[in-house]
Amino acid sequence: ILINQFRPETKELFSASGTELGYTVWQETDANGPHEFPFSFAIPGHLHESARTQYGNIDYELKVAVQSCGFGINSWTQSLPIPVYRLPEEGSAWEFAQADPFRMSADWLDAVQLEILSSSASVMPDSRMQVRAVVRPLQKDQMLVDVGLRLYEKIKIKSALDRYGDPFRSERLICQCRERTEDPEGDLHMMPLKQETCFDLTLGIPRPFDDIQYDIESADMSIRHELVFTATVLDKNEAPHYLRISSPIATVFRNTLGPLTLELPDYRSASMDRLLLSNIDDKSEDPPSRGYTDPRAK
Repeated sequence: ILINQFRPETKELFSASGTELGYTVWQETDANGPHEFPFSFAIPGHLHESARTQYGNIDYELKVAVQSCGFGINSWTQSLPIPVYRLPEEGSAWEFAQADPFRMSADWLDAVQLEILSSSASVMPDSRMQVRAVVRPLQKDQMLVDVGLRLYEKIKIKSALDRYGDPFRSERLICQCRERTEDPEGDLHMMPLKQETCFDLTLGIPRPFDDIQYDIESADMSIRHELVFTATVLDKNEAPHYLRISSPIATVFRNTLGPLTLELPDYRSASMDRLLLSNIDDKSEDPPSRGYTDPRAK
């Protein structure tokens, strides 16, 4: 049984088994040792991804029930948490975020230019994100005090309203790093901005669900993330300015299913079925195409 728990509500989604009745009967046997009972079902595509928010959780668990008889009827149950992910679809913004390098820059009053670069515009939970931060002076007599990175999570529950009648919204800081500067030629706890200065910063992305959620965009829930680069600069009058630039960044699931997942055949490329059946000793020729010809075939 696959159970959906949207706390405080819990409901059974569907039961699945290798038999039409939803259960199987173990015939008495003298064989010792473990016994296996295979069950299988297809997870429907309309299920909501797993998520844990301040408003509520969406969790899934696989529940197994066993009944035996001997000295009476005994029942045992065991539950296993099953996280549900959604892989980025082909051509989606999340797919491009994984493949394309990330670059963001902005000028402040034609005095300072901030820029950050990374190998990808996405992050994966339980990993480390490497970022090159650049501070480029456009005027003289400025000092750099510190630089930092922050990752925020923004949640919008469209089906829940706050006391003002607006959709429930929340924002929280997921992780951050900060580096203070020093004058290499003096005792000041700041750096004169005489030329372009680069910093290699690292963000430790926490574990999924408990500390960070995957990006979700559905009819009733939106979870997005924002990467923020900050810098504290003193102008020639020693007045502090707290500079900040930000950009959306995707938090996506790490695809561990292998390259075959990305090369599944579609209705136009039935000849690729041989990739899926390569472990079967069937040397027969391909079946007829039933009147359909692949337009890509030569």
